[in-house]
Amino acid sequence: MNDKPKSRKTLENNNIKAWDKLYEATNDYVWGKQASPFLRDILRDIVSPIPTEYNILDAATGEGRNLPYLVSTGAHVYACDSSVHALSKIDHDIKGKVEITECTLGKTPYKNGKFDIVLLWDVVETLPAPEAVLKEIYRITSKGGHLICNIPGKDDGIAKNNMTILNDGGNLYDNRFYYKFYNKLEAWNLLQSAGFKIDMVNVFEWAEEAHPGFRSYAHVHKNEVFTVSK
Repeated sequence: MNDKPKSRKTLENNNIKAWDKLYEATNDYVWGKQASPFLRDILRDIVSPIPTEYNILDAATGEGRNLPYLVSTGAHVYACDSSVHALSKIDHDIKGKVEITECTLGKTPYKNGKFDIVLLWDVVETLPAPEAVLKEIYRITSKGGHLICNIPGKDDGIAKNNMTILNDGGNLYDNRFYYKFYNKLEAWNLLQSAGFKIDMVNVFEWAEEAHPGFRSYAHVHKNEVFTVSK
């Protein structure tokens, strides 16, 4: 256990820098170029087909693995991330079809109620201050709009590998990247405390190959996937 307490702001700043350095350090796609598993099915459960007038935000898009599919829906697609190096790796042909913004999730430039759907994939568990981020996401989600997010628990395949436990109940992966794993009730309460209504909860399990420069082995994820609405 790491016995030296760090302020949440320090954890946030260090975390943002660590992710940006990761994307800068390799020319490879850390997360690959395939869309997140089950994304198509989850969106279909919300509305099918997706109306072309919808605004969709891929929050913390990273290298943009989900963007080609989101663009294919015909909706207006937006993407944001705090890492300039991650955003620079988004495919050139996609960049012209997406409105891309560099910003932190705790303070975005979007108007109240801007988005009909927000995707927050592989993000919540990496946030030292998820409450502030979820409140901001709530602000920019339209009335009746939806947030989709996966939240891994301690039974996820990466939860015990190379993690240093911190005093706040979180962990540092490789002593650099913040992670916190939530059971279903904790995740449920986190989302409801931001104002969201829980619509659906699914458990998905999928295998992933190694991630260049980040995780050197194949692994299996098991996550609760929440579809919530405002």
